[in-house]
Amino acid sequence: MLFFERLRIEPLIFNEKIDEVEIEDFEKTVGRRLPSEYKEFLLLQNGGLLLGMVIRFLDPGVQPTLPEHWLGIGQNGIQQQLDRFREFIGERNIPFCIDPGGNFFCMDVLNDQVQGIFYFDYDDMYETDAGQPVLPSYRVCDSFSEFVELISPL
Repeated sequence: MLFFERLRIEPLIFNEKIDEVEIEDFEKTVGRRLPSEYKEFLLLQNGGLLLGMVIRFLDPGVQPTLPEHWLGIGQNGIQQQLDRFREFIGERNIPFCIDPGGNFFCMDVLNDQVQGIFYFDYDDMYETDAGQPVLPSYRVCDSFSEFVELISPL
């Protein structure tokens, strides 16, 4: 069963349908390839809301959160998040999901392979001695599929 069917991610009415060419164009723009499971999801509904579910991190120091807003390509989507947070997340990370507090999950992609899933948490943001803001990230798991398996009902 595809992950978005198991999780029942509800489509967003303002997200337009996209096709494979638009995904390929997006991948060329960001210079990274998305995992096949995520591409299937984008083709089906291009983002959505996941309600009543929680992700509990393997690191006990990170509080559970709600992986609610799954990003698509287009309005309020992945590219907007990349434009806003590139300086904090680096070139390899692609945001794909946001929690209710505005914290977000990213896929670290290198050589067309996901190297890990990371959680960027504003609650732990700090400044260096030089006044540079730092947005800490926490490794959630190794793969997109593993990330999906960590999601469970509240």
